[in-house]
Amino acid sequence: MPLIMDRNSGFYTGFNVQNVGSGNTVVTCNFASNDGSVTGSVSSPSLSPGDAFNDLQQNNLASGFVGSAVCNATGSVPIIGVVNELGSGSGDQLFTYEGFNN
Repeated sequence: MPLIMDRNSGFYTGFNVQNVGSGNTVVTCNFASNDGSVTGSVSSPSLSPGDAFNDLQQNNLASGFVGSAVCNATGSVPIIGVVNELGSGSGDQLFTYEGFNN
């Protein structure tokens, strides 16, 4: 997920990752800042097929954080991800994009 933010000029992100495979899996997501340093990680509980894991970055990384996240599933189970970006200004401040597999 190429754009993850925490309190960046009033914007932050949250994402959900869904197990789209046929077996159980645990998803671990590592956060990296723009300079490439890993700044933390979060792991899901065991996800059954069809289950999703949600994580909100607001107040959880660092004020002004701009970076990315890479999520991996155990057992080579396929996953998909959706990122939501929300701003605190007026008007439409919600943006959404899908995570992609590189």
